Amino acid sequence: MPGTRVGTTLDASTNVRMTAKVVPAAGWVRVNAAVNGIPAGENCRLLVVSRDGTREIAAGWIVSEKGETDGTTLDGSAAVDPADVVAVEVQNTEGRTFVTLPCNPALTNVDVCGKLSQRARGRSRNVRDSY
Repeated sequence: MPGTRVGTTLDASTNVRMTAKVVPAAGWVRVNAAVNGIPAGENCRLLVVSRDGTREIAAGWIVSEKGETDGTTLDGSAAVDPADVVAVEVQNTEGRTFVTLPCNPALTNVDVCGKLSQRARGRSRNVRDSY
């Protein structure tokens, strides 16, 4: 779908990897994410971050033992205008951020998340720009 953005990142401080796809809809987005490296028992949220810094929950889960070893794949949605999406991230319910995947909303033909912002460069490294 035009405007779909995809990417993968690895947070160097948590060793958590996320591959995400953000698909635009009419004033909202669909999100698919594969998350690896979070310890079992963590109560997590998949968040869509908007340009103004607000975070909308797209999905939530408790990491299972299988999820800790094999990763977890999630589908969700968030009421964020596709043009306003600046990142997808995973936090636990205590507010600890495990991984952030920056998404450049200006990219329309390139369709890539993962171009690291200045803020994220210090703690994340981009593994693959698209799949």
